[in-house]
Amino acid sequence: MHPLLKITPIMLLAACQPSTTELKTGYVNTEHVLAKMKMKQDLDLKLAAMQEKKQPEINQVSNELESVKAEILNSKIQEADYMNELKEKRNHLHWRLENLMKSIDDSAAVYKQRATVVINEKILSFGKANEYQYILPLNTVLYADSAL
Repeated sequence: MHPLLKITPIMLLAACQPSTTELKTGYVNTEHVLAKMKMKQDLDLKLAAMQEKKQPEINQVSNELESVKAEILNSKIQEADYMNELKEKRNHLHWRLENLMKSIDDSAAVYKQRATVVINEKILSFGKANEYQYILPLNTVLYADSAL
């Protein structure tokens, strides 16, 4: 047996031992806080408005794409130039649709990031002001005594 493997359980046990000094520790469910933030709710409204504004264009491009796909499948004209033109059109429409959807997803990610930065700043200032040694995200605690 490798010598390091003999001491690993001892090191793990030592790392899990409770501290002799009491540390002020807080836990935050950041997803819950994020969902309750007015800023997040405002950003969600902006995102919904963006989605609603782009939906007609998304529908139009989707319909055109389906039409081109059907035309490719059902075409009686098998001329190479005609088929290449249809396939180019299909690829362009597919690209446009992906970009429309990506712009909405990117905006959602930016909005969530903005709100997360605000939450983190508030947690930092709260922790310092109230002399916490740790404030941990609740959703990543691997174990906690149920009494706590």
